[in-house]
Amino acid sequence: MPQFDSTTFLTQIFWLIITFSAFYFLSTQFILNHLSTIFKTRKAKLELNTIWEEEQLKTMQTEEFLLSHSFIESREILQLLLNTNWIDHEFSQWNEQTQLDLTYLNHFGSICAKEWLVLESISEIKN
Repeated sequence: MPQFDSTTFLTQIFWLIITFSAFYFLSTQFILNHLSTIFKTRKAKLELNTIWEEEQLKTMQTEEFLLSHSFIESREILQLLLNTNWIDHEFSQWNEQTQLDLTYLNHFGSICAKEWLVLESISEIKN
C-alpha cells in the first residue's frame, strides 16, 4: 500500500502541513472573521431591540398614567361643578344677560324711534 511506504512519508507530511496551513489561514482570515461580524451585528440588534422594548414599555406606562390621571382629574372637576350648581348659575347669568340685552334693545329702539319721529316732523315743517 502506498500510504505506508516509508519513502513517501516525508512528502505526505509536507503536503499535509501545507494543506492544513492554507485551510487554517483561509478559515481564520475570512470565514471566522465573517462569522464574528455576523455575531456582533446580531448581538447589537438584540440589545437595540431590548432597549426599544423597554422604551416602548415606559411610553405605554406613561401614557396610561397620564390618561388615568387626567380622567380622575376631569371627574373631580365635573363633580365639583355639579355639586356647586355651576350649570344653574351659568344659566341664570345667561338669562339675566339676555334680559339686559332685551331691555337695552327696547330702550335703544325707542330712542331711535323718537329721533326718527323728530326728524320726520322737522322735515314736514320745512315742507
